[in-house]
Amino acid sequence: MKSFYFTNPSKFYVMKKLILLPLLFLGIYSCTHRTSFEIKTKTIDGYTFEYVTDDPTETRIYTLDNGLKVYLSRYE
Repeated sequence: MKSFYFTNPSKFYVMKKLILLPLLFLGIYSCTHRTSFEIKTKTIDGYTFEYVTDDPTETRIYTLDNGLKVYLSRYE
């Protein structure tokens, strides 16, 4: 019993195109679809932090004196 792929190479080529073509379009779309965001700085009670606009987790990024970055977000 011979394998399907080796008996008819043209069928394998068509199946390969049917699988790779949608993946190619999906990859191109995901690379071109960009959302805009801004990184802003704010100071509250003497603590300065950065945040990203329209972030659903409302993450704050604090930078300590030694350069370490601390990320804090809401957990509900």
